[in-house]
Amino acid sequence: MNVQIFRNNIPWDIVCWCNDTAATMPTPSFFCCGDWLKSAMQFEDETSIITVFSNQKEIVAVLPLSMTRNLLGGTVAHFLGSRFNPDPLGLICATENIAEAATCIRNYFENDTDWDQLTIDWTTHKECEYWDVEGETQSIAPYLTLEDGFEGVLHSFRKKKRYNLKASVRKLMEDRSAKVVYCETSEEKLAFFDEFFILHEKRAQERGINSSLKRKAFRDHHKQVIKDSDYARIYALRLDGQTISIVYGFLFADRFYYYQVAHDPEFANLSPGKVLLFKVIENCSELGCTEFNFLQGDEDYKRFWTQGKRQLYRLTLEKENFRMQSLHWISNMKHKIKLIRNWLHHGH
Repeated sequence: MNVQIFRNNIPWDIVCWCNDTAATMPTPSFFCCGDWLKSAMQFEDETSIITVFSNQKEIVAVLPLSMTRNLLGGTVAHFLGSRFNPDPLGLICATENIAEAATCIRNYFENDTDWDQLTIDWTTHKECEYWDVEGETQSIAPYLTLEDGFEGVLHSFRKKKRYNLKASVRKLMEDRSAKVVYCETSEEKLAFFDEFFILHEKRAQERGINSSLKRKAFRDHHKQVIKDSDYARIYALRLDGQTISIVYGFLFADRFYYYQVAHDPEFANLSPGKVLLFKVIENCSELGCTEFNFLQGDEDYKRFWTQGKRQLYRLTLEKENFRMQSLHWISNMKHKIKLIRNWLHHGH
């Protein structure tokens, strides 16, 4: 195997290859497919697409990275698009080739004197094993198995919980005649995506917090993904001509990657977010999905639906060179100075 680097460019054949291969990874991920990576690249100053080829010049593995420099000029790399908090991430590669391809990339990393650090966030324990690295615990990603269909999901709940959930759905969908919009065209998705941000901001203001979705890069990136990718999905719940809840995610590799929900706090008594999730999970089951991935974050409303969860890790390769040793020394000194200041501040 040999390594080739594409800087600030992702060739179309690699985009297509990633779309196909991301669906067959040990833990399939939309956020490793070419549609996501192509858009994420537009919002980074410097990128490198590390591509491993076989001796027959066939693509074996792809590791897409965003690049920065540390204080001493060394190269620091993160998985491309990871600042948008997707999961799971990992080397884009067929299972049988991962260990060998990871070793090939690791050798390249260790032999290039310009590189100091390589990080893959939001990855799995198995991925860490392939790289022979002990990952750092980072987050939890709940998921719901749909292999027994939607009725199987409902029957996994206790009787009272199932009854209350169905009652909430009936109250909105039958008594109040609410409707679910299954967006089909990119134009329709983009129109509701604008409403999604309005609802999310309204909810944030009601709770007295800053919206996590206010960054311009976040909005622009996701709008580009929606324009370019048929995998993007938006579901809207409407009542009396008004949108009261929206779910945004991606349908890929027989899995739904639930990215975010937003709802109008004025209708909180009707549980619009929970009702829309009910309809979305039901629809995903009808479409043949085997899993509903809630992505990272162990919030209570996710635990309402499932107890299944994956541990996510941060995988880091770091050289023991002069630059990294110096940076660790500086970091340790800053920490000690902070402790001394705190000690002096408290009157000792």
